[in-house]
Amino acid sequence: MRRLVADLVARRRRRDLARGEVREAAARVGVGERTLWRWLAAGRPLVRGCPSPARLVLGGEQRDAYLRLGGNAAAVWREQRDADRPVPPLRTLQAAFARQLSAAERVSARRGEAGRREHGLYLRYEAPHRNTVWQADHNQLPLLVVAPGGRGGRRPWVTLFLDDCSRAIVGWAISLRPSSAEVLAALLVHAERGPFGGVPGRLRWDHGLEFAAGAVEHAALALGIEVDPAAPYAPHEKGKVERLNRTISESFIATLPGYTDGPRDQRGRLETAGAPIALAELVVRFAAWVQTYNTKRPHRRLGGHTPLER
Repeated sequence: MRRLVADLVARRRRRDLARGEVREAAARVGVGERTLWRWLAAGRPLVRGCPSPARLVLGGEQRDAYLRLGGNAAAVWREQRDADRPVPPLRTLQAAFARQLSAAERVSARRGEAGRREHGLYLRYEAPHRNTVWQADHNQLPLLVVAPGGRGGRRPWVTLFLDDCSRAIVGWAISLRPSSAEVLAALLVHAERGPFGGVPGRLRWDHGLEFAAGAVEHAALALGIEVDPAAPYAPHEKGKVERLNRTISESFIATLPGYTDGPRDQRGRLETAGAPIALAELVVRFAAWVQTYNTKRPHRRLGGHTPLER
């Protein structure tokens, strides 16, 4: 760093230094452009006793301060600066924390033990066997269907229960006016059928199921299931079922007439909408798609195996 600054100082004195070169040099050494200009004006780096950005290794005192200050690298930098200690540029310190601390350690510093547990469990956690954890979600489909006796198209809702280990869809229900009855049907009826049946050890659902939370919790507790609702607006805590929602939309719903997220013309009208299908037909088609998904569709996260093979 000192050699670079010395070279730039010499070129500046010869009036052979362009602003763009200073900007590139600042990015290369991990400091702000204004900081590097101050160094050039002083003729040397204004940071003594600090290693270069690539060699900066966090010490125990810096790590302790990071935890104590809630995962705020800028606060650590200010504290060390105010204590008149040698400090690297702020961006260098921030990069060191990002590089040398794991994501779980950083979220633990920001949110405490609960944050560390949530990160480790729901971002990287893989259940050891089926029925260890089920994830649940409730989502309105981008599709118009015709209800029995109805005329205009309406968007249905799907309730899903996904096994964390096998990624199998172990329960589902489709309805126009979702209630706790549909949720309980998805949880209880499908749990008793076929090779994917069983009772999960833990059940985690999204805030979208809050309208049925009481009924679901009572049913789960009666079956000896540990309930573990996700925090509101935290899709990362149930990433597998969120990914399933996208797969359903892209691989199944997008192929049906009445799909509402398709291409539109200049007037905003769907180009290939087609006549909406009946709700009963959607249920039949979705049941067939779930069977194919569970038994014949390879999953990248399962090493190319199907949920049934897993």
